[in-house]
Amino acid sequence: MRTLASWAVRAGRRPTLVDVDLGQGALAAPGCLAAVSLDAPIDVRGGVPMETPLVLWHGATSPGENAALFTRLMRSLADRLDVRDADDPGARAAGRIVNTGGWVDGEGYRLLLDTARTLKADVVATVGDDRLHARLSRDLGGGKSGSGGRGVTVVRLPRAGGAVSRTAGQRSDARRQRAREYFYGGADDPSGAGAPALSPASFEVPFASVDVVEIGASGGAGGAALPAAALPLGAAAGPGGGAPDPLRIKRVADPLGLRNRLLAVSHAADGDGVSPSVRDGPVAGFVYVADVVKRGGGAQGGEGEGTWHLQLLAPRPGPLPAAAADGRPRLVAGRFTVFVDAPGGG
Repeated sequence: MRTLASWAVRAGRRPTLVDVDLGQGALAAPGCLAAVSLDAPIDVRGGVPMETPLVLWHGATSPGENAALFTRLMRSLADRLDVRDADDPGARAAGRIVNTGGWVDGEGYRLLLDTARTLKADVVATVGDDRLHARLSRDLGGGKSGSGGRGVTVVRLPRAGGAVSRTAGQRSDARRQRAREYFYGGADDPSGAGAPALSPASFEVPFASVDVVEIGASGGAGGAALPAAALPLGAAAGPGGGAPDPLRIKRVADPLGLRNRLLAVSHAADGDGVSPSVRDGPVAGFVYVADVVKRGGGAQGGEGEGTWHLQLLAPRPGPLPAAAADGRPRLVAGRFTVFVDAPGGG
């Protein structure tokens, strides 16, 4: 992906790099769908320039954890990119280079097809997977609609000599490293033992002073559940006759579950923290919950009086951005835990 983008820039074009591989987060933090326009080749050590990224937060490491949200965000991303292209003929002419995830079976294949169609792909390249090439040629090629109604060209590329698929453990390690790089940058020493390139800030905020929500929360008694008639084909109804709404926005009531999770800082300025714009809109960046502590009362986890505080790691010092009129930051919790420590810290 990066090589193709750099070649396009050297040819005088300004392509848009799009990453929808939730598990790795090549352009932002893991758990994101992201896009950035390029006007210079990608630096091997410095990475992708991120002055004006477009980042949407899914919050999971696989689209299968909430396929409905992934589909919704993919459409939101495509709509926003179309608006950008309408205002920038150069970017529209250069096109988009899209990196997808490695889940290509069952629901993953359906989401892959949806991604290609939603982003109006003209060319789809597969690497070292003859079966996937055949399936995509059948379902996308042969005159089936791509960008502007044209058929999609499906290209088969050989796997590079010596290349092997990464294990789940290796992908988890890479995800941890990517989250660490978001806050600390890449180390000057390629071994990772050198001084970090960035200096993030650590501070505390009272949990009661921020609005933290999660997407796709279970809808128990009295919760927002889908009626049985609205369930996807083959989906089982719950005890109440429906199923949890995967797009439901719910406030986080217990801060202890936020420890070692990423929180997206929303740009949303309307509503009370649970408006659709918090779920569907772009985010300003991320903070990491290093710990959750109780101040002014009983010991941590006790039942004495006191207030919960979030110990946060953020890219910069100062108060959290708050676009809403009430001055309260809107934060969206991720679904996965990750341990972010300083380079060289283990």
